[in-house]
Amino acid sequence: MREKGLLICFVMIVMLVTGCGNKTNVPALGLPDTEEITAVTVITIDGFSCSCSDREWIEQFVSVISSAQATDKAAIQDYPASNYYGEFIILNDEEVMECI
Repeated sequence: MREKGLLICFVMIVMLVTGCGNKTNVPALGLPDTEEITAVTVITIDGFSCSCSDREWIEQFVSVISSAQATDKAAIQDYPASNYYGEFIILNDEEVMECI
């Protein structure tokens, strides 16, 4: 009975120690107002790029990106094969406003 009690105490201590880690706070992504954005350029991992200036698409893009939230879920690939997977470049005329 004593061994069972010690085992339960040990398990509880391990659970407390591993469950109380510090979480990293990710700052919110500051996106420009949709009226200021004239185009969004998308560059993929293989170098293909396209630019979209459709107002409806830009509004939907900003809505989706701004509603993204960080999660504590495990990554699909712990060690990515590449440091570059592409980027989104948000433009106001020819000026780069944001690069994600």
